Amino acid sequence: MNLSQYLNALATYCRGDESSEIFTRTVFENAMNIASEEVLPSDLSQYGMFFNGRRNITKPTARKILKNANKERFADYLCDNINYDSIEDAKVQFGLDVTATDDELYNELLEMFFIQLQLAAFPERKKSPVQGDADEVIPVVTVSRPVQPTGFFRGRGKQLAIIKETLTGVSKLMLINGMGGIGKTEICRKLFREAINGLLPEVCKVGWLTYSGSLAQTCLHQFPAIKKPSAKQVDYMLQAEKYINAQGGDLLLFVDNANEMTARETAQLLKLNCKIILTSRRRNVERLTIPSYVQLTTQ
Repeated sequence: MNLSQYLNALATYCRGDESSEIFTRTVFENAMNIASEEVLPSDLSQYGMFFNGRRNITKPTARKILKNANKERFADYLCDNINYDSIEDAKVQFGLDVTATDDELYNELLEMFFIQLQLAAFPERKKSPVQGDADEVIPVVTVSRPVQPTGFFRGRGKQLAIIKETLTGVSKLMLINGMGGIGKTEICRKLFREAINGLLPEVCKVGWLTYSGSLAQTCLHQFPAIKKPSAKQVDYMLQAEKYINAQGGDLLLFVDNANEMTARETAQLLKLNCKIILTSRRRNVERLTIPSYVQLTTQ
């Protein structure tokens, strides 16, 4: 989904009667700390071009927007403007199950928007669309990457210690379990950031997938190193399995939002030659008990 497709889809659920120009400008303004003519174009017609895909955001503009980004403000904007009557349809449109929480939808919308800004700001990183730190040293094997963990991340030291200790052991798969919105994805974002910055010694490569529909659909076209990838989900999944197994046991693969993963799919993951961390609202995935798990609570 490119930026204009994202804006069009978002408009379906929250624009109301606003024109495409005003709606798009409002989206950008609410993703920033302060609306500024020095950052955003003053000509409203340009927003109509962004909205309809006739013009792309320039690198300087995208970088200025990212510099002024305020994700909390944008999340509040989404919460206030999405039509509650159509929110379940919105979840499906943006790749979530209808049972996902509203907060999970807002987080997904926020992540998609900022990934598009990153793609515009740093086109040379299209295979790794999220801006990396200067000290990033571990390669990312997937197209997808999570947004940066929030700067307000605090606590969860006990759970992080358990996860890191498990990564050094023989268990290949770990489940981070807890109710929606409790911080499962945020913990994984923090671990992902530590991994690519070389702070997890047992990890030499890392990947990020967000479960959507099926494991095959989730993996489709996520591994850019695969030569001559198949367009068919089943065939591509076989290619992905061979590629992952060739990376060795020092690859850490995150699979976020695996709430609907089947027992067969979990068994597929267990056969892979890598470390895997799943997040799910369920402790058991389709009657198959995960070898290791960390349960998150509000305590």
